[in-house]
Amino acid sequence: ENRRAFFDWIDHKSPRGATEPLEALQRAINLRPDAIFFFSDGYFDDSIVTAVTRANRAARAQIYGLVFDELLLQDTSTMPRETDGTRRLKQIAEANNGSVYVVTGHDLHH
Repeated sequence: ENRRAFFDWIDHKSPRGATEPLEALQRAINLRPDAIFFFSDGYFDDSIVTAVTRANRAARAQIYGLVFDELLLQDTSTMPRETDGTRRLKQIAEANNGSVYVVTGHDLHH
C-alpha cells in the first residue's frame, strides 16, 4: 500500500532544471545524520562524487542512492542497463558505506 502511494505521488511530479545536488547534500551532511537517501537521475558532473565524499568524511553518514532515470523507468526488465547517472550514484554510495537501487518500469508495474 505504501509503495503504491509513493509511486502515485511520484507520478505527479515532474523534473525542472538541471541536477545540481552538491549544496543540498552538503546541507544534509552538516546535519550529521546516520543516513542520507539521495534520489536522482545521477546526471551531474563527476566532480560531485569526490566533493560529496570529501564533505562526508567527518560526518560519516551512510549515503543510499535511488536512481530515477526516465530511460530506465521505461525498462520493464529485471536487469536494467547501467547509465552514467547510475554509475555516479553507485560511486557515491559505495564511497559512503551505502548502496544504490535503480528504479525501473518493472518496479512501477508491481
